[in-house]
Amino acid sequence: MKAEIAMENWEGGPGGALINASNIETIELEYRDAVKLVVESLRLYPKLRLLDLYFGKNPLLPFFFKASPLSYFGFETANKLVEKSKADYQYYIRQRKAVFDDFDGLHIPYVMNFFHRVISISPRIDPYLIEAYLQEAYRVMAPGGVMVFTFKIKNYEQALQLIQRARLSPFRIDDLKILNMNLEDPLLVNHKSVFFVLTKAVVKKIPDEGSQQ
Repeated sequence: MKAEIAMENWEGGPGGALINASNIETIELEYRDAVKLVVESLRLYPKLRLLDLYFGKNPLLPFFFKASPLSYFGFETANKLVEKSKADYQYYIRQRKAVFDDFDGLHIPYVMNFFHRVISISPRIDPYLIEAYLQEAYRVMAPGGVMVFTFKIKNYEQALQLIQRARLSPFRIDDLKILNMNLEDPLLVNHKSVFFVLTKAVVKKIPDEGSQQ
């Protein structure tokens, strides 16, 4: 994978020094390499259920199915994007491999522990709702599940605020980078996002004393 480490600040401010001191990489990626990073970070396997929140104008669905046979569930707040994806991906829908639907942007209409993987690329939500957003994703994710989450930022201060909110979520942060590109729309330039790989821990049951006798 081609990646150039670029630790320079943008729009100045003390946040860049804190990012550098925390050893958080800022990397330059071509679109295809960024998609590869996303797919590999999800660690896909056959028959899993993948939830794609805010799949946008360019769903990554074909890349997921190229990596592994799975069940795809895409949710968007914009009905026109839902209808467009239903038209574009009829093959997967007819095969009962994909579902596209609307949601309110925060509440996911599925039971606890249903999905094995969650992806959310540049969700169109207020930064102050990120904790609640991640909490809801955590609720529907099965133990041991993985979430890839990116969020657009304008400066290092926004990046630090976002990282702090992610750390307050119940997820464990397994990977964290700043990407110098826009995964939502590869034609846009000079856009930056924070890239997270989040994991829901598996809770091991401790046998009580009576079961050990």
